[in-house]
Amino acid sequence: MSGMKEMAVFHIQMRGLIYLLICAGSVIIVVALMILPRQKQLAKIDTEIAQLNARIEEQKILIPLFRNLEEKAQTRYPEGFSFVKKEKLSREQIDRLPDIFSKMANESHLRLDRLEPEFDTLMENSKCWRMKLDVSGDFFDFRQFLFRLGELSWLDQIEQIWIQPQPESKRLSLGMTLCLLNEQAHEQAHE
Repeated sequence: MSGMKEMAVFHIQMRGLIYLLICAGSVIIVVALMILPRQKQLAKIDTEIAQLNARIEEQKILIPLFRNLEEKAQTRYPEGFSFVKKEKLSREQIDRLPDIFSKMANESHLRLDRLEPEFDTLMENSKCWRMKLDVSGDFFDFRQFLFRLGELSWLDQIEQIWIQPQPESKRLSLGMTLCLLNEQAHEQAHE
C-alpha cells in the first residue's frame, strides 16, 4: 500500500506541476502577445514625442526670425514705386512681342537669344500664355531688364528664372518663363 500512496502523491505532485507549467505558460503567452507589442508601440510613441519636441524647440527659435521677416515684408514701398494695373494682351501687342522684348533687351544692354511660346498654353481655356525667354549679357544689366519686365501691364508673373554662366566669358544667360495675361485670364481675374 505504501507504494500506492507514494504513487498517488507523485501523481498529485505531477498534476500540480503540470498545472503550474500551464499557468506559467499562460502568463508567458499573455506577456508575449499583449504586453511586449504595447511596449514596442510605447517606445515608438516616445521617439515620436521626442522628435516633435525637438521640432517645437526649433520653431520657438525660428519664430522671432519669421516675425522679423514678416514685418519687413509689410514695409511700405518707396515713393514713386507703384504697381502696374494688369491688362490683357492686345492683338497688336501679340504681333509685336518679339519687337517689344528685343527693344527691352537692347535698352538694358542685353541680347535677346530666344522668345518662344509654350504651345500647350495657347489653347482658349488657358489662364495665361507662357513664353520662354532667354537673354544674355552682363549680370548687372539683368536688374534693369527685370524692372522693365515689371512695368508690362500684361505680364502676370515670372514663373521661373534660371541663370547660366557662358563659358570663356564674364557674361551670363538668363532664361525665364513668363505668364502673359490673355483675354480669358483677364476676364477671370475681374470676376
